[in-house]
Amino acid sequence: MINTEISHQSEKISSDRVPMSEISAERIIKALYRLPSEYLPHILQYIEFLEYKFTYTSSDPFEDEALWDAAQAEMVRKDMNPRTVQMWIFAHNGLTSPALDFAEKHGILWSSRKEFDELLVHLGLRPLPEI
Repeated sequence: MINTEISHQSEKISSDRVPMSEISAERIIKALYRLPSEYLPHILQYIEFLEYKFTYTSSDPFEDEALWDAAQAEMVRKDMNPRTVQMWIFAHNGLTSPALDFAEKHGILWSSRKEFDELLVHLGLRPLPEI
């Protein structure tokens, strides 16, 4: 039964994508079945992140890294269940439209360089140095 399900899922995935040379969707699905179930939320999150990363082109080279850090922070929040956690990304030039949609969907706050400097001044601190 599992082999039939794996084969069916593999065909469904393969029909939507360019064929993979060395790693098949069936091999990935079989590997997922071997993992303990507590790893699956982390794997799904990483797959969703990769889908975002390869679907949208980022104009800021650090944007993907910042969004992945935020996604990992969300998993830590779920695992540790603290009273309050707020993800906040510093995006020097702001976020691209797809990244903004991602941030809004996941409740992630963000500030551009200008906004961050204004906050620092408001708190009585000096703005970030020009690099």
